[in-house]
Amino acid sequence: MMKIDIIKGKEIGKYNNEYSILESYEKNLISKVEALIRINLMSNRSFRDINQYPIFPWIINNNKTYIYNNKPEYIKINELLNISNLRPLDKPMGTLTENRFTSYEKIYNISKEEFIETHGEMKIDFTKECCLELNKLNIEIEEMPIYYGSHYSNPIHVCHYLIRLFPYTISAKLIHDNRFDISDRLFINFDKSYFSASNTKTDLRELIPEIYFQPELFRNINHLNLGNLQVVKKEDSTYQILKNIYNTNEIRVEDVLLPNWSNNNPEKFICLMREIFERPEIKINNWIDLIFGYAQRGDEALNRKNIFSPYCYEGFIDLTKYNDDERICYIKFFDLGINPNQI
Repeated sequence: MMKIDIIKGKEIGKYNNEYSILESYEKNLISKVEALIRINLMSNRSFRDINQYPIFPWIINNNKTYIYNNKPEYIKINELLNISNLRPLDKPMGTLTENRFTSYEKIYNISKEEFIETHGEMKIDFTKECCLELNKLNIEIEEMPIYYGSHYSNPIHVCHYLIRLFPYTISAKLIHDNRFDISDRLFINFDKSYFSASNTKTDLRELIPEIYFQPELFRNINHLNLGNLQVVKKEDSTYQILKNIYNTNEIRVEDVLLPNWSNNNPEKFICLMREIFERPEIKINNWIDLIFGYAQRGDEALNRKNIFSPYCYEGFIDLTKYNDDERICYIKFFDLGINPNQI
């Protein structure tokens, strides 16, 4: 059934009620960014719900931060489009770094063997049929073989990116007991955020749409007191760059450090991100399959190592089976992140 956009009063899946999203994009009636936003809306993602916020991909892996005390090596846009500078969009974030994925795969294989020993051979691919069967068998969550215990989109990630803008500033504080998170963990360096998302075992975050069109999120325009950096190692790159900017050893967290190819300028960064995203070299169809399409569940999800916690899948938890107290416990698991509705 086609989802209806209650704001505009017309079908999200069509442009002017005539063409599909794909047809509209191919006819240059809408940009790639608008097409992906429409796909998010079709999948029940909403800018009004940080639990199910729209998702956009990382596309560039060369995000080296501008060094102020050295002459930067500027990268031309055609060089950025070199395959070595692009994130593979046919792979989940968890598989981008070989060392990290090896640890994921080891845990998955061990848990799969233990599951088979206890419950026999069963394909855990989190299709709706699989979810129903798992619920009938009352199998413990911890027993199910999965690759990733975290998720690519959740309220913490959304507020992490949008912490400098209201009302997300308030949400960011509420998540951390009415105060900001430790300053070193805030969104302060775009390069370090990508490094964390592609290398750290507990971080699989993708981006949000605003990264591609809202430069204000990179500036502390509301003069928030986000604290001082507390790095122990003074050779830390973020510390050294900020020290050169502010000419002091006590570094306050203010604006986000951006890649050298943007000259640390939010407007230029947004323009280049949009330009690169719209280029034909950036093929997001495989990424759409992973997040919204046929590779989200089933055999293709297993083939692409795209299996997350059972709580992330629509249809796995039937909250009507639990009383109010138990239901609250299960709702807390939504903070892990929820997969979009499969389309």
